Amino acid sequence: MLTFRAAGVVLSPDERRLVVEALRHFDGERYVLYAVVCMPDHVHAILTPQVKPDGSTWLLGKLVQGVKGYCAHRINARRGRKGSVWQEGYFDHVVRCERDLEEKIRYVWENPLRARLVEDPADYPFSWNRFLHGDDCGSYPL
Repeated sequence: MLTFRAAGVVLSPDERRLVVEALRHFDGERYVLYAVVCMPDHVHAILTPQVKPDGSTWLLGKLVQGVKGYCAHRINARRGRKGSVWQEGYFDHVVRCERDLEEKIRYVWENPLRARLVEDPADYPFSWNRFLHGDDCGSYPL
């Protein structure tokens, strides 16, 4: 599970949609994405890095850097500005078992509810969950 935060900006609905779409873009190629939510000031994602064709595994830092860089470039272009969109770095938590994965997915899913952005997490348009929205892999492979 990873979290990264906006740097003094509030992400618009279009920008939040962009972040979710960017994270979903490499699902199944660079990582398996289980869940993502983009809040106005931060992002949570649960994913497992995949193996590259050369046998090495995608590094989490490189994956995060790619998503943050792509989204920052697009957000700044839309806003007609330069500067940081994201705080440096990210926070990560290793998910070690199915129960932990289920708890983290629930945490991500309910984040908009806890922030009082919606009354039902299903109504929040800037999230995606593999087990609720499709591409269900049938189990929780870690």
